[in-house]
Amino acid sequence: VSRQALASVSIAWPWRETGESIVRELDAATSAMSSLSVDPAIDMEGAGRFTAEEFANTCVALKKQIMQIEELACHFTTLESAKFILAKGSHGLRASKGGQAGGGLSICVKMPHELGWDRRRGGNFLKNVGKELWGEKAAQAPAGTQVCLMLRIRENIMKGSKTVPGRPAIRIIEADDLGDAMPDGHSYLSQSRIIKAYNLMQD
Repeated sequence: VSRQALASVSIAWPWRETGESIVRELDAATSAMSSLSVDPAIDMEGAGRFTAEEFANTCVALKKQIMQIEELACHFTTLESAKFILAKGSHGLRASKGGQAGGGLSICVKMPHELGWDRRRGGNFLKNVGKELWGEKAAQAPAGTQVCLMLRIRENIMKGSKTVPGRPAIRIIEADDLGDAMPDGHSYLSQSRIIKAYNLMQD
């Protein structure tokens, strides 16, 4: 696995850290990734064919699968990052140590159909995602919106999450709210909290 690939695992990468600390982060990630199985623990389903109505109906069905004390949220990421997140042996979604609102795990409370979804990421979807989630880095939207992970988040965690000024679709879950850090020093949203993974690039 290349360092370039590993750097994409966390969208909110701590760019403000020094070059040496980033190298240490990558070395630690290399070690962690080496223990992952190539087989996914959670399979991705192609969703590029979905219409906005089909995505809306899908979200209604998913909400019925989660507990009353949970809320449905999502996390957009790259295809390569998703493979690592969904792999057997993965801890799940990693919180960043810097970035928006001081770091944490960034999730989206708007579903794809609420962001202007049309088949194969058409319509205003990428434009809206860029504006609402990336802001000044809107150009990253096409690469960072290849996969949509559907998450079940406990209400108390959601209520304690932070917001980002001007971006109401974003919630930042602080690392401390994700539980104890793993041996690699990072905090994660457990893989068990991912209820569905959609490949938006594939029908």
